[in-house]
Amino acid sequence: MLAIAGSKGGCGKTTTTLGVAGAFARAETPALAIDADRQMPDLHVTAGVDREPTLASLEDADAGAIAQPVSGLPGVSVLPGPKPAESVNVQRALEHLDSGDSQVLVDCPSGTGPDLTDPLAAADAVVVVTTDSGQSIADAETTVEVADRLGVPVAGAIVTMADDRDAAEARLDVPVLATVPESESPLADEAVHAAYDSAVERLRTVETDDPDPIDPAGTRMATGVESIDRQLGGGLPPGSIAAVVGEPDGHAESLLHRLTTARGTLYLSTDRPARLVRTAMSADGGPTGSPAMRTVGADPLEDATGLLADLPDGANFVVDPADVLEAHDRDAYLEFLRTLKDRMLETDGIAVLHCLEGEQRPANRGVTERVADAVLAVSAVRDGTALEARATVRKFRPDPSARGTVAVDAGERS
Repeated sequence: MLAIAGSKGGCGKTTTTLGVAGAFARAETPALAIDADRQMPDLHVTAGVDREPTLASLEDADAGAIAQPVSGLPGVSVLPGPKPAESVNVQRALEHLDSGDSQVLVDCPSGTGPDLTDPLAAADAVVVVTTDSGQSIADAETTVEVADRLGVPVAGAIVTMADDRDAAEARLDVPVLATVPESESPLADEAVHAAYDSAVERLRTVETDDPDPIDPAGTRMATGVESIDRQLGGGLPPGSIAAVVGEPDGHAESLLHRLTTARGTLYLSTDRPARLVRTAMSADGGPTGSPAMRTVGADPLEDATGLLADLPDGANFVVDPADVLEAHDRDAYLEFLRTLKDRMLETDGIAVLHCLEGEQRPANRGVTERVADAVLAVSAVRDGTALEARATVRKFRPDPSARGTVAVDAGERS
């Protein structure tokens, strides 16, 4: 999910949202453009589609069923912003969005308040839009600062109504993906199309070259479950953070136990003594390793961060469950996730956060799932008289096409 953002009104965010969506579609990736502006939603006007259904309708329907195709932009669909009378939690709606195989682009509002931070926090990355005027670039710098504070990577900037990228690139300290020439009919202008095509090509290059995202060509590390490793194309790349989501019925926990067979593991329990974790592993029925066990004290977040310093190269770091850490202040938890990511990249290790699903969703669960490189949901499905464990790949940043569901044998290992 890409947020298209810029603090300066009139810099061309909405046109850029549709322009980038059209470029993705021309590159054979269908695109869904969503208006997240509560105050002045106008994506539907620029796209020439009906005012409703809106983003608020996602509570009752899938995006693919209610989004409207855009005439003149094959492969692009639009979901208008909420009406003033409609109540919708924008961040939650976007975090739970099922977009299928579409590239999602979120047209963000101007300014720097909660109306911007809600959609920004749900995105995987941000594209900043600015003109080449001094004030617009200054406002774009503010947008970059907001993204940094939220822990959302900035993929680059698009400079609209301009031919020169130098001024923006020098001030923003982020790559300029394209400069878009001024046009009376930008969505029908071939020169404008070429600029947005260039931006999408650069976006893919930035994702590959950025040291933070996972390199899809890197060596994969086994999860300990053969069916999951096949689905992921060999396993998780070194440096990954994975969220394993499931109800407290033991099926998701079993996946954590299988992981300990693949390599050395530091297993951090946040709610049970180490002896009870070992008892659960012994009673699991499937293969397990011999992980080093630790438990948290009075300050779980500080304890978890401290353990990272001594983590050996190529090891697993398991947090079971992550809910205790997710209960902390958002900024403090984000700082922990940044430290965790940096440490995984330094050690070529894998971090796995066990995220319990229950009646109440932890306040920072959306943060976990957004930062995670992979999200695996584990559940039990009855097959006749037997329960069958299944793992669904909800998200896999290196290869979105890996999303799908596989059966998991309790005794299975790679």
